Amino acid sequence: APDFFGRAALVEGLLTRMSDSDEAGRFLVISGPSGSGKSSAVYAGLIPALNEFGFVVLGPTRLGLDVLAGKVRGTTRFENSLLASLPGASYTHFPDVFRASGSGGSTEQCLIIDALEELFTIDPGDRAAKADFMERLGQQLEDRSRFALLVIREDFLASLDPYTEHVPTELLSRMRLDLLTPHAAVEAVRRPAASAGWPFEKGVAEALVDDLRTVRVNRPDGDREELGPVVEPVQLQVVCRQLWAGLNEAKAR
Repeated sequence: APDFFGRAALVEGLLTRMSDSDEAGRFLVISGPSGSGKSSAVYAGLIPALNEFGFVVLGPTRLGLDVLAGKVRGTTRFENSLLASLPGASYTHFPDVFRASGSGGSTEQCLIIDALEELFTIDPGDRAAKADFMERLGQQLEDRSRFALLVIREDFLASLDPYTEHVPTELLSRMRLDLLTPHAAVEAVRRPAASAGWPFEKGVAEALVDDLRTVRVNRPDGDREELGPVVEPVQLQVVCRQLWAGLNEAKAR
């Protein structure tokens, strides 16, 4: 599978689950705290891996687009958003998505829905619309050649549970994406730079990561700074982007 620096274990675990003969492996819920890099993992790691293994990838789609509820006849606003956010053809009904993408000869299709928490943050009181969407989703996933990855913030996992009965396997297969360990963070800093011909000097990547995981701790003898156990991928991404921008400016001079 394509290497996704710092998240290789996630990609490998995903492919292991989906290649398992167990029915539960067809549908995987990926959860994690806000800022854990779930969307980045999907785009940079999971999608290339799925493409390499022959899947037709549908999405990632979103449920929170601002679309009119009646724009597509006979669907909920969530289904409308999903249809509108799919690239390529203009779909008018949910079944068209799988039929169209499967016409090229590939037998395995994987629908990816990112930020599934939007099902609960948009119009929270309309439980009927949520149940209807999940039931429609479940109907499309009855075909054993169809897979689904649902990405959701972990604080909304409990909100998902009342609706899993509508989906085959009740979404029992789940993986948690945590914040980066220091080792994974160093790998995510060092290896892309080395691949681009700009390797860090010894200890620089480690110092950068230690700076990002430094936290202020309240102790009986007073506050002090200590090294925390994890690094937020979003913060690491911002810092590395700034570093790359500086390198590009230096190269342009």
